[in-house]
Amino acid sequence: MKEITPHPGRTVEKWNNRNYDSIIKKSLPPRIIKDLKNFRDIKCPEMMEGQSLYIYGANRTGKTLVAASLLMEQFKKNYLLAETYNSYFVKMPDLLEEIKQSFGRYNEADVLERYINCELLVLDDFAITKPTDWTYQTLYRLIDTRYENIKPIVFTANISLDELETLYGDTRLTSRIKRMGNIIHKKPFIV
Repeated sequence: MKEITPHPGRTVEKWNNRNYDSIIKKSLPPRIIKDLKNFRDIKCPEMMEGQSLYIYGANRTGKTLVAASLLMEQFKKNYLLAETYNSYFVKMPDLLEEIKQSFGRYNEADVLERYINCELLVLDDFAITKPTDWTYQTLYRLIDTRYENIKPIVFTANISLDELETLYGDTRLTSRIKRMGNIIHKKPFIV
């Protein structure tokens, strides 16, 4: 994380002692919390302001831990600067299910808007969902709107962008992801 001047009364020590644990419990699933605590000093790639990351590779390469660590760095920055922004970690199938559950109860756009407008969005297990027209349109709206508004997404996926193009039979999603930031191919290591 870049050097920042903390808001008066906010320190890294206070973040580490009080806020880290309470925020992590609200933001991430228990398995990821356990892994993050075991690997708290995981090295994360630098994210430029407004840039996204597409992290892909085989299972058990640490993609999700890197993404969760980047999210926690964002929370830390917000804490130190006394800023309140929403950032979310969500598995792609869970996001799509949440939108589907809104059908008939309230406007599905309200659910999608939360993820479109948040500061940082982590989409874990991206491209694991079977491609349908509805899935593609939903993903396109989410990614295109964040792309147009320079709002970063950290994607984790088991497939490359070339494989994603083949899966969806279209290049519009992947061209936006490529222009949004960096692509990282994670090499295997055992966690």
